[in-house]
Amino acid sequence: MASAITSIPDEYLCPITREMMINPVILIEDGYSYEESFIQSWLQNHNRSPMTNNELTNRTYVPNRALKSLINDFISQKQILSHSLTEEFLSFRICTKPIISDWKNRPKIRIRLTLLGSSAIGKTVLAQCLKYGRWPQTMTLPTSTIGSDILFYYLDKLFRNEYVVAIQLNDPPGQEQFESVTNHFFRECHGALLLADTTRLETLDRLEKFWYPKLEKFGMDHFQSVLVCTKMDLFEKEDIKYRELFLQRSQQFAFAHQMPIVNISAYRGDNIDYLFKQLIIRIMENDILINDLINQAISSQKLNIIQQKVIPDIHISEKQKSKFTCCN
Repeated sequence: MASAITSIPDEYLCPITREMMINPVILIEDGYSYEESFIQSWLQNHNRSPMTNNELTNRTYVPNRALKSLINDFISQKQILSHSLTEEFLSFRICTKPIISDWKNRPKIRIRLTLLGSSAIGKTVLAQCLKYGRWPQTMTLPTSTIGSDILFYYLDKLFRNEYVVAIQLNDPPGQEQFESVTNHFFRECHGALLLADTTRLETLDRLEKFWYPKLEKFGMDHFQSVLVCTKMDLFEKEDIKYRELFLQRSQQFAFAHQMPIVNISAYRGDNIDYLFKQLIIRIMENDILINDLINQAISSQKLNIIQQKVIPDIHISEKQKSKFTCCN
């Protein structure tokens, strides 16, 4: 990942010092990552989690290899100023409202994101949380997706001051009997959100054995992906040994495929906007992907212009209209 963001991503900062980590570790008890030396010092003087303030029953921590790899990549690239992602553009927000009317005739970049994972892991809830920020407590939780839901969003900033950016979020069904119909989502996927339910280890197994191999087989070249660990509010209540096992397995999976991990809670609204924003940035920083998207946008705009010229406005006079009436 070639990072062009001059500010440091929040996930790279130690929660204790708010400085970028060099040797990140995960505290098993709370699931958060810290700089190793600072969490060591913290644990010598405190018996509570720095993040949750809950009393610690286990002080074990393990290296966060996936995060360390991403930080090292960020450090090696941070001096490179992207020609395409300016500071102004990086302040974009993801909106559900229609694009600004003045942008109607501008070329449109269409980024397709797809939610992948087993049934009942929170894909549909996550898709709606992008709209609301968190799952509205007044709304009932949805049942398993039978068909394929498609949601559309827009960025409120123009890319390179020229291109409108539209986001298509695909939510295919996760049940096994529908898995064969998701192949076309793989082929059109620029960014994959691979979801694992932190309370069900088998959903991570399914990502490893089915979803990611299918994505590699049928997906486009240079797609971007992120491992999304859902239901962190419930994960914090799990047995310590289970949490340690899940964190270890998720780290191994993410490290093997060089993808970041984002822990979310739809119930609390944790990291929802951050998750989507970082994946969009990763896609737009990939030169091959963004050049293809720009070429498609330009071709689509040219086609629209040609169609408008081929089909001129038809103006019929009152005299001509009378010829087509049944009664004169």
